[in-house]
Amino acid sequence: MEKYLYQCLESVEKQTLKDIEVIVVDDGSPDESYKVYQEFKKRDSRFKTIRKENGGVSRARNTGLESATGEYVLFIDSDDWMTEDACEILYSEAVNKKADMVIADTYTSFDDGKNEYVHVFDSDFTTSDTALIKAYQKAIIAFPYNPKPYGKKCTIPTGLGGPWNKLVRRNLLMENEIRFDPYVNGMFDDCLYSLHVLANAKKISYVAKPVYYYRMVGTSLLHKYRMNMLETNSHIFERIEDFMKKTGEEDFFRPAFDFYVCRRLIESMGSYFFVEGNAEAFTKRLSSLEILLKKEPYRSAFRNVDSSLMKKSWKMICKFINKNQLLLAYVCYKLKSIKDSIQR
Repeated sequence: MEKYLYQCLESVEKQTLKDIEVIVVDDGSPDESYKVYQEFKKRDSRFKTIRKENGGVSRARNTGLESATGEYVLFIDSDDWMTEDACEILYSEAVNKKADMVIADTYTSFDDGKNEYVHVFDSDFTTSDTALIKAYQKAIIAFPYNPKPYGKKCTIPTGLGGPWNKLVRRNLLMENEIRFDPYVNGMFDDCLYSLHVLANAKKISYVAKPVYYYRMVGTSLLHKYRMNMLETNSHIFERIEDFMKKTGEEDFFRPAFDFYVCRRLIESMGSYFFVEGNAEAFTKRLSSLEILLKKEPYRSAFRNVDSSLMKKSWKMICKFINKNQLLLAYVCYKLKSIKDSIQR
């Protein structure tokens, strides 16, 4: 991410809240990113740098967390950037409301230079209500269960589960041994992190102000062949089910889990089953998909999911899958992909 890193670090350096420490973790980057962050380290004593062998995003974030000394922690990805008042907004809210976690809004930044304001919730709130916090956790697993959605459109609010628009009390993380989980191969680890933070937070606060620019890089992982996608899905499902069992609220979270399983399978069509790079014959891929759908948790999820919460294309794919008409599900997926590419 060398070409994005300067903008990222400059946005941190220019924060209006000056009393911060900045920990840059180089996770074995093969480009010349180190030249960029070393420049900031030389001119700004608040910057600390850690260079390590590549171990994935989860281990990189954990390395940074374990080196942190501040009262609160906030994460930023190297291809994104923050508003200059991000830390001030989040920290002021945390201090004034005595909150363990503060959430704020984001922008989604596209390749054409346009930025879309994304509201995580409909209005400001501060709460210690366990029911509302639990409902928020449900939404992290499956976004249509957002208890306070902004508008009615079925979209994923950028920042609902991600760690980069959330200020978290560091002691809460350390005392409860909350870390990012490498077991899920860098997928959903941010949401698992947020789920466990919320499970231990006494009070959370949301402020409807934008603090973060989330860059939509054109070469999204969702559109690349990922040979380990099915294994990664299995690991994610295992971790979510572990979380549900630990809370003792399996029935409450199960509908969201079913939705997420279906969503992951549909996304896997574009990164495993029907994507360039998968060398298996098309008929073989269809057969593999059919076998997978007879296994748990896919089998129960597609039978039980509340498809009324889905957008039209996903709903149609689910319908064909339940009828075991996988060729039609494939056609529906391809039409959806073409429509999405035209809209972009």
